[in-house]
Amino acid sequence: MAPLRDTSVRYPGGRSAAWGLVGFVLSYLCFLGIVVVQRSTLVSGRTVSPGGGAVEEPLTEFVALGQLPDWELAGIVLFNAQFVPFEVPVQAFQGAQSITRGVNFLTAEGGLLLAAFALPVAAYVATGALAARSAIRAGRRNPALKAALQFTGVLPLVVVGMVAFGFSVGGSTGPSLLWTPVLAGFVYPVVCGYVGGRLGASYWDTASGPGETSDEGRDARDGWSS
Repeated sequence: MAPLRDTSVRYPGGRSAAWGLVGFVLSYLCFLGIVVVQRSTLVSGRTVSPGGGAVEEPLTEFVALGQLPDWELAGIVLFNAQFVPFEVPVQAFQGAQSITRGVNFLTAEGGLLLAAFALPVAAYVATGALAARSAIRAGRRNPALKAALQFTGVLPLVVVGMVAFGFSVGGSTGPSLLWTPVLAGFVYPVVCGYVGGRLGASYWDTASGPGETSDEGRDARDGWSS
């Protein structure tokens, strides 16, 4: 009789990737709510300096902010909260060569909106802690490192978002092609996931009783490899 095949779904980050996906979606939904409530505050009065001795111009001279739907602006602001600029090509004078300027809607407005920088951090720390719990319950070693692997679930979504959140305005306008995958796709989920994993591992190790991670748990395969 032929041995049974392991038909479980394989993915580099295992369950951590799934938790990273959850963290990204929760962060996005928070920023969608912020945009719905504070859209006018975020976009009104924004200016950009073309350089070359030219005075600052309204951002609307270079990008049709009014055409950005809420779902798209929410993604841009989510990336802004991870220090990813929204890049806009501008011209100092008519006929001059375009240069790229970065805009961060959160820092430009300041005030209470600066608190939004904590949202992706909190989301990824929380999902990192939950990823560590999953690793501990499955008997995995180094749960904090496993939690850092949540970036494998975040990075594909970030790359898709980088394209989607700059699509409707056309041209080269959109989230930074360099900093979006580096910061939003890798640094934030890895660092915050590791921190959350350390916190989660400390808590779950203390909270779990003797025998919590049995040999059966170590050998379990529930559809995701870690």
